[in-house]
Amino acid sequence: MIGNAIVDGYFPPAATQRSLESQGLSHELTVSQYERMVKPLEYEFTGTTAPAHHGPLKREEANAVEANAQVVRGIADADTFGRSGLGHWLGEDLQTALADEIATIEEQYDGKRRDEEIAALLADEVSTDEVTITIQTWYV
Repeated sequence: MIGNAIVDGYFPPAATQRSLESQGLSHELTVSQYERMVKPLEYEFTGTTAPAHHGPLKREEANAVEANAQVVRGIADADTFGRSGLGHWLGEDLQTALADEIATIEEQYDGKRRDEEIAALLADEVSTDEVTITIQTWYV
């Protein structure tokens, strides 16, 4: 869920679909942005502009929804589903950061109630309570 929100924020499906289907620079820039996003995840995006590749980034096969899902879930043939995807990376990071809180919840609850409590903890940790926007202007 968090991974989907992040990726859809960077690559809004409707606008990204138009870019992937377009000719020229817009398409190449969008493909480059996808490739840069997955590079730290240590896998190559399936569907680059190379002639031998097929997939959601190819102009003829453009599919922004599938491209976004691929960033989140990782490579399809990974040993564990999502091993290389942003979703897995975020999950590991949150599990490490919240290990003590999750352990306490798992000791106190089981079943559906445990899942609800963990979901509430995660929602609380990743939500924004208050945002301060500062605008500075300079006069020349």
